[in-house]
Amino acid sequence: MWLQNEGMIRKVLSPAGINGLQKIGEEPDMLLWGAPVPPLQDSRDSNIRREIEDISDKIRERKDYRSEPDVVLDFPEKLVVIEVKYLSGNRQNTSRKERKEYKRYIIGREDLFTKTEKAIESGCYELVRNWRIGNELAEGLNKPFVLVNLVMRKKSNNKDNESVQKFKESLKNGGKEFQVLYWEEVAAEVHDNMIGLKEYLRSKGIWVNDDDGKGMYQLANGLWVRR
Repeated sequence: MWLQNEGMIRKVLSPAGINGLQKIGEEPDMLLWGAPVPPLQDSRDSNIRREIEDISDKIRERKDYRSEPDVVLDFPEKLVVIEVKYLSGNRQNTSRKERKEYKRYIIGREDLFTKTEKAIESGCYELVRNWRIGNELAEGLNKPFVLVNLVMRKKSNNKDNESVQKFKESLKNGGKEFQVLYWEEVAAEVHDNMIGLKEYLRSKGIWVNDDDGKGMYQLANGLWVRR
């Protein structure tokens, strides 16, 4: 919300690595868990929410338990959906019961994948779900789409990385509309004039630029120590 209020979403996320934002001249409309932030003054927010609900109905989700992407950034020329992980890596859903749930997001849109079974084998249920919903939302808005998995590098082990890579390899176009972004990369773009965000990231123990620009600090045992 701080980035949205300060009009700095593009300024931070573009150099941090989200593809295609460099040439976009306007800040996006933002939805957090399906709710616009801040509430928009026209019908755009309700249109996007309605589109998400229509997609949810199409894939027969429960009306009281719909998918709500963590973050939706609706730029004038691009749609970005972000699956956010902070305290943990991507959840691995691979039981027989869980595997059946994947088909809800694959059947009827096999064209979004090159290898549907590989998408299931990846165990990245939330990414598969957001891939389907984000693509259909972008199609309705007639915009290019990118799905971003925002994770902590220090929380990503080899198993997590292998699962995400397998998910990417299952996608159409070689997965070029999917990318992993690390909190540490976002924090590296936080500058001294972004005091509110800087303090928030510090409180969460994420690397941020120090005031003299000579290094990074991280919270360790309650103390800020130089990297």
